[in-house]
Amino acid sequence: MLIIAIICSSLILMSFYHTAYYKNYIEKDRVFTNVNSGINLLLAEQKMIEADMPTKLSLFNSYNDSVLLEWKQWGILKLIKSRSWWKNFEFQKVAFTGDYYKDKNSYAIYLADRNKPLSLCGKTQITGKCYLPSAGVKRAYIEGRNYEGNELIRGEIKYSADSLPEIKDKYKNLDLAYFQERYLENNSVLKFSPENIINDSLFNSFYDSTILIYSNDDLLLDQVVLTGNIVVLSEGIIEITNTCQLEDILIFGKSIWIENDFKGELQLFAKDTINIGENTQLTYPSVIGLINPNEEGNINPSMVNIKDGVNFFGVIYSASRSEVITIDPILKFGKNTVVSGQVYWEGIFNINGHVYGSVACKKFLLRTPSSIYENHLLDITIDLDELSEYYSGVELTNSDRINNIIKWLR
Repeated sequence: MLIIAIICSSLILMSFYHTAYYKNYIEKDRVFTNVNSGINLLLAEQKMIEADMPTKLSLFNSYNDSVLLEWKQWGILKLIKSRSWWKNFEFQKVAFTGDYYKDKNSYAIYLADRNKPLSLCGKTQITGKCYLPSAGVKRAYIEGRNYEGNELIRGEIKYSADSLPEIKDKYKNLDLAYFQERYLENNSVLKFSPENIINDSLFNSFYDSTILIYSNDDLLLDQVVLTGNIVVLSEGIIEITNTCQLEDILIFGKSIWIENDFKGELQLFAKDTINIGENTQLTYPSVIGLINPNEEGNINPSMVNIKDGVNFFGVIYSASRSEVITIDPILKFGKNTVVSGQVYWEGIFNINGHVYGSVACKKFLLRTPSSIYENHLLDITIDLDELSEYYSGVELTNSDRINNIIKWLR
């Protein structure tokens, strides 16, 4: 009888623990499902939640389907968070998202109509829909070179307006005042001085409070590793050497200079100048933004200078809140530079490299040893078809669309 009692008790105990284990497994699985549902909700219906306002929702009006959802701007990217829990167990996800992707409305070139045609020379190849001036597109003969192709544009041609499609205000506002208000004057942000990170490594999770590295003077980043939820803000010039390892961070300065052979993935914003050294690799999803250039009537134009042999994957843009810009900003590509993604430039584009994606600009400028040519392209490629169908970027101009995941974060 004792043996039978022990066996029966053991079976009952095993059944109890198995039931408890199974319930625990089911509830944890429900937490994972709730988090994923929250992510999908943020991707599809982001406007239902205000930016920077964590919001608790019941997904299915049940006792165990609560999620805490949040989204905010991280540079020009959107950062979304979803968290769910059960008893002492919790799970969360955080990601960058984007709302630009190729579709029937995507274009290879949008060139503002300034009453001058687009002229093609040499081995230039344009593939994709193009919005061009009413003067159209033509062959040109310069520097002893004629257009060598059979077809001028491999895609549909439409007429452009005399200005670029209007960029959204939130992408115009990423200036010094924005970064000061959002990060420097925010008590929830952890402040570091540059002296704290000399020859050091710093990782900060996007689940934690943002870290700000601030200088009111020029700033040199050398032999540092900065990853994650970190903002670097300087009211002077920022120099970045190729000994640095930078990933996911935001950088704002009056001017930014990156040394040759640098490798990283980050968002750069400046007012005067951004200089990208030779053979630099800025991987997806990187951003270069020139914000509110030449509003003070500078004699010299603001510029983004991307030198020879650079590989860039992401978004390059300029934007200004002012309706009057004294001098158009300049975007300059060196030889053998390759950009995959989007270029939106409210100014002059001096292109010597190749773009696999889309380009919008006021005008092209070609400099040769003998002359300067407006709206002439020589031996360059702009090819929308070469941009991956899985690419997700930032829709700078059109109304908000459903978002896609760009990158999962830690």
